[in-house]
Amino acid sequence: MKPVLNIEIPSAKIAYSLRDGERVSLGRKSKDGADIQIDDPSNILSRKHMEITFKDGRIFVMDTDSANGILHNRALIAKAVAVEIRPEDQIELGGGYQVRFQIEGQLAPERKKKPQESKVNINKQFLKLINDKSRIRIGRGPDNDIIINDLTVSREHAEICFENGRYWVKDLDSKNGVFVDDEEVEGKTPIKEGSTVFICLHSLNLVQGYRDLRKEMAIRATEVEKKFANGNVGLKKMNVEIPYSEFVAVMGPSGCGKSTLIKVLNGDNPASSGQVFVHGLDLIRHYNLLKKKIGYVPQDDIIHKELTVRQTMTYAARLRLPADISINEINQKIESILDSLFDKDKIKKLYDKPVKKLSGGERKRLSIAVELLTEPSVLFLDEPTSPLDPESIDDFLNKLIKLKDKGTTIIMVTHKPEDLNYVDNVIFLGAEGQNVYYGSKEGILNYFGKENIIQVYNLLSQADTARSFYLRLYNNVQSRVPIQSREALRKERKEDSYLHQFFWLAARYLSVKLNDRENVILLLAQPVIIAGLISLIFKEFQVGVLFLMAMSAIWFGVSNAAKEIVGEQAIYKRERMFNLNIHTYIFSKWMVLSGIALVQAFVFVSIIYIRFRNDTLAGFEEIYLQNFSGTLFFVFFLSVSATLLGLLLSARFDTTEKVMTIVPIALMPQIMLAGVITRIDNWVVEFLSFLTFGRWGTEGLARIQDAHFADRLQEGEQLASVITFSPTMVPDTSALMQNCQCMIPDPKSTQPIAKSALDILNFYDDGLIEKGKLIGGAMNDLSANNLAILGLNLIFYVSIYIILRRKDSIQQ
Repeated sequence: MKPVLNIEIPSAKIAYSLRDGERVSLGRKSKDGADIQIDDPSNILSRKHMEITFKDGRIFVMDTDSANGILHNRALIAKAVAVEIRPEDQIELGGGYQVRFQIEGQLAPERKKKPQESKVNINKQFLKLINDKSRIRIGRGPDNDIIINDLTVSREHAEICFENGRYWVKDLDSKNGVFVDDEEVEGKTPIKEGSTVFICLHSLNLVQGYRDLRKEMAIRATEVEKKFANGNVGLKKMNVEIPYSEFVAVMGPSGCGKSTLIKVLNGDNPASSGQVFVHGLDLIRHYNLLKKKIGYVPQDDIIHKELTVRQTMTYAARLRLPADISINEINQKIESILDSLFDKDKIKKLYDKPVKKLSGGERKRLSIAVELLTEPSVLFLDEPTSPLDPESIDDFLNKLIKLKDKGTTIIMVTHKPEDLNYVDNVIFLGAEGQNVYYGSKEGILNYFGKENIIQVYNLLSQADTARSFYLRLYNNVQSRVPIQSREALRKERKEDSYLHQFFWLAARYLSVKLNDRENVILLLAQPVIIAGLISLIFKEFQVGVLFLMAMSAIWFGVSNAAKEIVGEQAIYKRERMFNLNIHTYIFSKWMVLSGIALVQAFVFVSIIYIRFRNDTLAGFEEIYLQNFSGTLFFVFFLSVSATLLGLLLSARFDTTEKVMTIVPIALMPQIMLAGVITRIDNWVVEFLSFLTFGRWGTEGLARIQDAHFADRLQEGEQLASVITFSPTMVPDTSALMQNCQCMIPDPKSTQPIAKSALDILNFYDDGLIEKGKLIGGAMNDLSANNLAILGLNLIFYVSIYIILRRKDSIQQ
C-alpha cells in the first residue's frame, strides 16, 4: 500500500489527501487559481502561494513567488526552491494560515544501529538494568553501567538506585552536577514520578528513557524582546527556531541589535520579555545546567595575552573540565581542537608562542578553541571574521562548517556579505532591532527585491522601511509570552570545588604575572626607588620616615591591584557565565598579589633598616628602626590590605583609564587624614580617618617602634626617645630685645627632646579629648589598630563581591 499525505488547514476548514508521486498547488480563491483554494478576505495569500509535492514518502514545499512568503518553523523559505519538511514541522502561509501534514500507510524507516555507548544501549533499557541490579552507576569511565561519552560528564558522575520502593539519584561528587528537573541536587535525592534526571545534556526519565538533548532543537525563542533601562528598545519582539547542527548568520546594519540578539539567546544579557529554550529547556530556569554546553566568543578576546597558547589551553581545560581528566587526555583534546582550527604545519610553532604575538585571526581561533574544550552543542560567535583577511576567512569558515557537520549549532554575527556563502540560513535585523527576515541565504535578495546585499543593508537602515518588513513577517502574530520572574527562577547551585578552582586560577594568574617580565621588573623597582629616595632625603630616622613607609605600603597594594579586574572584564564575564566562583576569583588575585607585596615589603624595609641601622644621636640610644621583623610584617599586612582597595577600584569601574584617574583621588585621603600633616581637631575628620589605611598604618608603625624599645627597659627606667625628634626652635633667653617682652628664638640653639614615636606623632588636640569631643585614645594598643585594618578589609572585600555579583546577567 502506497502512503497517502493528508493536508489540513484548520483555520480554513480544508482537508485534502495527496497520493505518493502527486503534486498540488495551494493559494487564495480565484478563477484559474490553485488546486487547493482558500477563501482569504484579508488577501494575505497569493493566488498560487505554495506548491506541495509528495514523492517516495517525502514531503516538499515550494514558495511559488508569493507576496507574503512561507514560514517553515518560523524561518522564511526561499522562493522557487523545493524544501523538504517533516510532518511535525510548522508551516505558516504569510504568517497567518497554518498547514498540517500527516502521512498514512508509511512504514517507519529502518535506522542504522549506532555504536553502543554503554553496556546497554542508552534508552529505556536502563530501567530494566535498574530493576535487575537495583543500583547502576553513570559516568564517562569504562567501568560504569551506563557510559556517556561526553567530557563534561565526570568519570563517575551519578548513581541511580531502587530502595524502599522508590528510585533515588546520588551525585558522586561530579564537577558539573546532577539535576532533577530544574533543581541541582546534592547527596542522595528521591526521584519523583514523572521527574527527569539531567546529567549535563543527557536526560534519564523513568518512563521515557534516555534522550540526548544535544540533538533536540538547538534554539527556540518565543516573543523575545530587549528593552534597556533608559527605555530604548534594543530588540523588538521576535521568534526564531534554529535546528540542531545548523550554521546561521545574524546580519544587519550597524546598531540594529545583532550582538544584543545573541546575548539574549545565550543568557549574557537576557530578554526583557519572552522565553528562550535551548535544546527544549528554558534558558533561565535551567541556566546552571545549560551554560556549560553554550559556547560564546564575544568581540573582545577572552584569553590572557601574557600566556602562551599551550598555557592558555591547559589552564582553560583545568578550570572547565572535570578534575578526574588526566593530563594525557587533556593534551589529546587540546591537540585535536587545535588541529581542527589551525593549519597543521603551524601548530607546533604556535604552542609556545605568547598570545600577544598572535595575529588577530589567530587570537580569535584560540578563543574558539578554548570554548570547544567542553564540546558545546551551541556556539555563538560575535563578528569572528572581522580581523581576518579574505584568504583566512575562507579557511576559517570552512573549518566552522566542519565543526557544524560534527553536530555543533553555530550562530555567527557578521557584517561581511561574503560570509553568506558559507552559512545555511540568515537572520536579518533592520533598524531599531526589528527582525525583517529569517530564511535561506539564497532567498534574501529576492525577498527584498535587491540585486546585492549592500543594497539590502542600505534599505533596512531606515527605520520606517524596516518597520514595514517587520510587520510583513509578524503581521498575524498575536501571542505574547511574558518573561518569568527572575527572582522566582534563581536557584542555589552547588559550586565547583573551591580548592580545585582556586588552585588553577591562582596558578594561571601567577603565570600571567611572571610572563610579563617588564612588569615584574617595574614591580621590583618600586620599593628600591622609593626606599632609596627616603634614605637620601632623611638624615635621621624621624616620624616622617614612618609616615612615608605607611604611604608606600598602601601605594604598593593599590597600584599593584588597580588594573587586575578591569583589565580582563571580557575574560571574567565569559568564565563567570561558565562556572567561575566569585570568592575563588577574588582570593586567587589576592593571594598572588600578596606574594608580590611580600617581596616588595622585604626589599623596602631592608633598605630602610640598612640605611638607618647605625643612626645615633648624641645623648640618645638606638633611635634606628627598632623591630625589623615586626615592621616587615606590618608593612606587608598594610600592603595586602591596600590590595583590596585596589581590587575594589578595579571592580567598580569599566575602563582602565577611569581606574587610573580615580587611584590618586583614593590615595589622597590616606595622606591627608593620617594625622601627620595636621592634627585631628573635630569628630568628622576623626571619623573619616578611621576609614583610611593611612591613619592606622602610620600609628601602627609608631606603636611597633615604641613597643619594641619599651619591652627592653629595666623596671624604673623611663622611655627615652626611640626616634629622632628636634623642635624647630627653642626660646633663647639671652636674645631679649630692649623694651620688648617677647623672646626671639635662635635657630642655632635647637636641641633634641626625648619623646616616643607615638608622642611625637600626637594625632589629637588634647583639649578636645578632655572635653569629650573626640574619641582619642579609645583604641590605644596595637591589637585594636590591627583590628581596625581588618575591619576595613572586610568592608572592601564584601564591596568587591557585591559589585561583581551585580554584574551577573542571570543570578546564579
